[in-house]
Amino acid sequence: MIKAGDAQSRDTLERVLECLEKEKCETFQDCITWARLRFEDYFADRVKQLIFTFPEEASTSTGAPFWSAPKRFPHPLQFSTADPRHLHFVMAASILRAETFGISVPEWAKHPKTLAESVEKVTVLEFQPREDVKIETDEKAITLSTASVDDAVVINELIRETRAVQGIRLHWDDDTNYHMDLIAGLANMRARNYSIPEVDKLKAKFITGRIIPDMSWTVWDRWILKDNPTLRELLRWLKNKGLDAYSISHGSCLLYNSMFPRHKDRMDRKMVDLVREVAKAELPPYRHHFDVVAACEDDEGNDVDIPPVSIYFS
Repeated sequence: MIKAGDAQSRDTLERVLECLEKEKCETFQDCITWARLRFEDYFADRVKQLIFTFPEEASTSTGAPFWSAPKRFPHPLQFSTADPRHLHFVMAASILRAETFGISVPEWAKHPKTLAESVEKVTVLEFQPREDVKIETDEKAITLSTASVDDAVVINELIRETRAVQGIRLHWDDDTNYHMDLIAGLANMRARNYSIPEVDKLKAKFITGRIIPDMSWTVWDRWILKDNPTLRELLRWLKNKGLDAYSISHGSCLLYNSMFPRHKDRMDRKMVDLVREVAKAELPPYRHHFDVVAACEDDEGNDVDIPPVSIYFS
């Protein structure tokens, strides 16, 4: 990672550092505020913006219904301290946020009643949708790489700056560290957004252990697939991890969607060729990898979030 001239990694690190600086926590109440606002951002505001931009009757640039399988029409959540799972999400997120900044966790933070009193103190601004948001729906949309050899130098400096905070290594088999509490909370709140059945922590632990048995909880984590794979080989590789990928994209360009019959013709194409020809990505001579994002389901049809996949080619 440190040696990679990767514009996407640079952009991610810059945003993380900005987040850490602008939203730095000094007290545990700051951590509660951060966690409560993350809930509002992830599970309410972003969904409200999405359905403002794409109402239920919206169509794509080709005239097809936007909200058609495999996409589900989402619903924003209304936070309530009376909902145990809402409150537990804030508890887990605030405790781990405190750990990141080396802030002591008070004992009262682990009790719903006293935690709820502190959560109620957080001011949450009313959401105002933005008119200027554009989300690309054309699968032929292009994405140009802005990578440069200077990215590696900048990435090195950014990583040094992020060492001011304590990274958290995911230990999914420890029931006392709140890692699985947060993961289950994130998954279940997103499931509620899309009317998908929720899972308990044991089920979430099983899924996590099968998919990411030893993942470092850092923003630059990604899976790596080498040997210049074809689309079919990428899908098979994910399948071997218990994942059915129904969509593969590079930037804003859709490379594969199981709903498009013509995409089956791409199965035996090299991924690097699809990125160059379909996404029109410019891969400079010194670059030997690129990232794709896969939308996946598990064996029971539940959506599963996975890291970006870095694909290496010769």
